Amino acid sequence: MTALVCLAVLLAGLHLGVNGAAVSGSKVLLITDNSGLTTSWQNVDFLQGALNASGQAYDTVVVDAAPRPDFASLMWNADGTGKYAGYIM
Repeated sequence: MTALVCLAVLLAGLHLGVNGAAVSGSKVLLITDNSGLTTSWQNVDFLQGALNASGQAYDTVVVDAAPRPDFASLMWNADGTGKYAGYIM
């Protein structure tokens, strides 16, 4: 768990996104499926709690069988900059 929290904080501190694209914010995106919300051994609560405790801003997206989110608009701004400084799946 400590390694994941350190990774999340490290990624949130980066100013460049994928392929060197600029990032407009410092949030981290948590991507999970619905089992990550309900199954105790896969629960993302510990990550959310750690990010809250460290003061790191984040969003959580639940990917279900249908409909799936539009990842292009989820992760990128219209001007091509990244919305998130880090991703945790």
